[in-house]
Amino acid sequence: MPEMPEVETIRKDLEAKIGRRVIRDIDFLDPDYFSFPPQRIKNYIRDKCFEKYLRRGKYIIMKISPGYLIVHLGMTGLFRYYPGRNSPPAPSTRMLLAFQDGSELHYQDTRKFGHVWWSKDYSTHPPIEKLGPEPLSPEFSLDWFKESLAKRSVKIKPLLLDQSFLSGLGNIYACEVLFRAGIHPARKAAALSGEEAARLFQQINEVIEEAIKYRGSSIDTYCDLAGEKGAYESRLLVYGRADKPCFRCRTPIKMIKLSGRGTYFCPLCQK
Repeated sequence: MPEMPEVETIRKDLEAKIGRRVIRDIDFLDPDYFSFPPQRIKNYIRDKCFEKYLRRGKYIIMKISPGYLIVHLGMTGLFRYYPGRNSPPAPSTRMLLAFQDGSELHYQDTRKFGHVWWSKDYSTHPPIEKLGPEPLSPEFSLDWFKESLAKRSVKIKPLLLDQSFLSGLGNIYACEVLFRAGIHPARKAAALSGEEAARLFQQINEVIEEAIKYRGSSIDTYCDLAGEKGAYESRLLVYGRADKPCFRCRTPIKMIKLSGRGTYFCPLCQK
C-alpha cells in the first residue's frame, strides 16, 4: 500500500503536471466504486480546475469548488497522466478526467481496495478527522512523541501503523525506522527509554524525508504519474529481506507476524 512518501510524490506530480488545467469532462467508469452520485459530482467538476493539491497522511485531497475530491489509493490505486489523447483506458480505470488541452488523467485501481470521496470539508471527513499527527509536521514533536509512547502498553510496531496515533507510516517504513533506531518491533512502546524514543523520532523524520526525496518505494504496483517507479526500494535495509544478511552485522534478517503484518528486523541489531 502506498505510504506517505509515495502519496506525497503523487501529490507533487499532480500539482506540477495538472496544475490548473481546465477539466473538459470527467467520466466515472465504475459508478459503484464511488461513495457519491457520479452525475451530480460530474456537474460540479466540468469546466473547472483543481485549485489546490493537498495531502493528509495517506490521503490525496484535491480542492475544486464547492468541495474536495479525496482519494485513498488502497493497495493498487494509481494515477496516470497522458499529455495527449490516450488510447482506450485500461480495464482497471475507475475515473477519467479529460482536460481542454487534450491531456488526460486516469485513476486506476485493479483490486478495488481504494476509495474516492466527495466532501465539502475534508478536515471533518470521517477517515481524515481521526488521523494523528504526521512526520515532518509541527504537531509531531519529540515531547509529544515521548509523552504519547509512555502512555501506550502496546507493541511499538503495530502502534506506528495506527493512523490515529501517527499518520502516514505503513509497514515498509515502520520496519525501516525501527531497524535504524535499533529497536525490536515487539518491544512495548511504554518500555522505550527517553534515548530510544528520541532515536526513533529522529529516524521517522529522516527516513520519510529521504523516501520522499527518492520518490518512494515501488514494492508492489506503485508508480508515479508517468508510470515510473520510485527509487527508494534499493535503499531499504530490512523490509522484504527475510533470511538475507543484515547490512550491519551479517546476521540473517528475520520476518515475524505482528498484528497480522509481516515484520522484518535484525535479531542482533534490534533490542
